[in-house]
Amino acid sequence: MNGVFKPEEYSDNPDLNWLDISEEEYRIYFFPPPQEGMKNSTFRVDNPEAMAYKNPYSWQGGGSHRVVDVNGKVFYIPAGWIGLVWDNKPNSVRCNF
Repeated sequence: MNGVFKPEEYSDNPDLNWLDISEEEYRIYFFPPPQEGMKNSTFRVDNPEAMAYKNPYSWQGGGSHRVVDVNGKVFYIPAGWIGLVWDNKPNSVRCNF
């Protein structure tokens, strides 16, 4: 994300809440093995920029949400994930929650 975070650049859906996660280099989600439609129990998103969720805190505790990367590709993260690992870009806050 270059400059000011603008959720309206990603979606005009008023039901979505957005978080700026552009300080992250990547995020890796862990799922109980195996989940239908998945080849393995991890899923990686490189260069994430923004995260969208509908219900307050639905993304915490394994809830579904969407992640948009720097190229504008949208990743749907299904409910049921059991862990998350990420690394932040140099000189950024390590944990911003």
